[in-house]
Amino acid sequence: MYMNVGEKRSSTTGFDLMQERTVVSWNTMINGYFRYNCAEEALRVYNRMMDEGVEPDCATMVSVFPACGLFKECGAWERVLDIYVKCGQMKDAYMLVNEIPEKDVVTWTTLINGYILNGDATSALMLCRMMQWEGVKPNSVSIASLLSACGSLVSLNHGKCLHAWAIRQKLESEVIVENCLD
Repeated sequence: MYMNVGEKRSSTTGFDLMQERTVVSWNTMINGYFRYNCAEEALRVYNRMMDEGVEPDCATMVSVFPACGLFKECGAWERVLDIYVKCGQMKDAYMLVNEIPEKDVVTWTTLINGYILNGDATSALMLCRMMQWEGVKPNSVSIASLLSACGSLVSLNHGKCLHAWAIRQKLESEVIVENCLD
């Protein structure tokens, strides 16, 4: 109620005094701060929510996404991407990744894993090529994920290529890669 009428201080006090906070109460605070041009505070509340182990929902994503556009450097992109993936919103996840100016291996691997977890191993394999075209080198986690995609597609040729690439990059002895090759 307090946040809806612009009483940020009273809202924060009431929120802090709550014995049990639900995802709805967190979303209310995040959305309220953003609505009153306090994007930095909205992201602080979101980060606190994550630190306290509260699982975000799709409404959280809708609340946080606008604030992330203002703070591209703070790592919020990856958290929003993770939310899209968990909600099965792979089209939105892909569009978000296209907006990130400097994608790193974590960003690409999150997207690759999202496609695999949502049943689209073919798209995951295509992302490997895109990642490399952008100059980002897959790491052992990326390779393990891609090998998993090959297994689900029963694509031995792709798997052999990835295995050879892992050997050339000296990643074949990484435990996570070894486990995928068994």
